[in-house]
Amino acid sequence: MAKAKDGFTQNAAPGIECLALDIGGVFHADVWETVFERGLADNCSLTMDEVLKKGGPIWNEHAHGPSTEEAFWQSWETALGQTLNREQIEDLVDRHVWCDTSVAALVNQCFENGIDVCFVSNSTEFWFERQMRVSGLEPVAHRIKSYMSHLLGHPKTHPEGGLARLAQDRDPETILFVDDREGNTKAAAALGMQTLLYTRQPGVSLKQALSERLFGKKAAECAPQRELDERFDWTPA
Repeated sequence: MAKAKDGFTQNAAPGIECLALDIGGVFHADVWETVFERGLADNCSLTMDEVLKKGGPIWNEHAHGPSTEEAFWQSWETALGQTLNREQIEDLVDRHVWCDTSVAALVNQCFENGIDVCFVSNSTEFWFERQMRVSGLEPVAHRIKSYMSHLLGHPKTHPEGGLARLAQDRDPETILFVDDREGNTKAAAALGMQTLLYTRQPGVSLKQALSERLFGKKAAECAPQRELDERFDWTPA
């Protein structure tokens, strides 16, 4: 991969027929990083090693199959041996979780230009539902194919996970896969996909960052996104 002038790491690309997006760290906060690593450890008087040791198996259990938010937090309480303050958790979310709502305009522009969109993510079922709601994607959700770990039973890089399934469904060379973790973009590239290792830049929305790659428009030509770092009401509508 080469380092692009705009600071995004990407490999050279021919035509793109499908935009495959990770969610956490791309257009929505990585819930694990923002809530657990930065907040839950302090509030439960745990070290980061303890959070990772206890939380990793819990996340995998609930992210790789059907789950509810109540069952998720009950698993945490069982592992910690203590009752969690749910109001405190919601406060953590309100303070730390962001959503780049330009993704809705990006997805619609993809559809207008004949580019399909799909999600390839290890998000849990209940968090995915909220991510769709707060990002404004619910109206077009029926047009977006989801290669989610909670639907497939495996993480995205597993031989039967989202990336492999996507590569089976489409010509990999026509897919642009966007993720914030290098291990995931390398796995996608090994399957023949075009990739972009995405790092959020101050004041640049996802739509602006991808416009030149997808539509031939430089970021400066795109309207600024006032909602770039919008916090949102965590309560389900």
